[in-house]
Amino acid sequence: MNHAKWTVRRSSHVCRDRWITLREDECVTPEGVVVAPYYVVEYPDWVHVVALDDHDRLLLVRQYRHGTAEFTLELPAGRIDRADADALAAGAVRRDADAVPGRLAAAGARRHRPDGDGQPAALNRATGRAAA
Repeated sequence: MNHAKWTVRRSSHVCRDRWITLREDECVTPEGVVVAPYYVVEYPDWVHVVALDDHDRLLLVRQYRHGTAEFTLELPAGRIDRADADALAAGAVRRDADAVPGRLAAAGARRHRPDGDGQPAALNRATGRAAA
């Protein structure tokens, strides 16, 4: 297995708005294979909150997602400004689950879809919650 990265020959933005950016790249693999177009979806920074109550039960929120036309169970989440990630993480729990987290702690980061966007999402752990 070759561990070298692809080379990007060209890159241009197909769409940019406040919710999403779509980028079209022309890439070349280490073996010389041209992969074009390769689309990359870029999102704003965001946070997921792993919220546990005083009995270590995981808090999930039920939300409608138009892309699948379904209601899904998800972690509380939202767009963030990195300068105030903790306040926005707490706000995501309040907004999505009508609960107030007791303690927030950074729990790392994960990549949403490394194959298509590579956008990191902050993970926060919230413990001890109360109804808002």
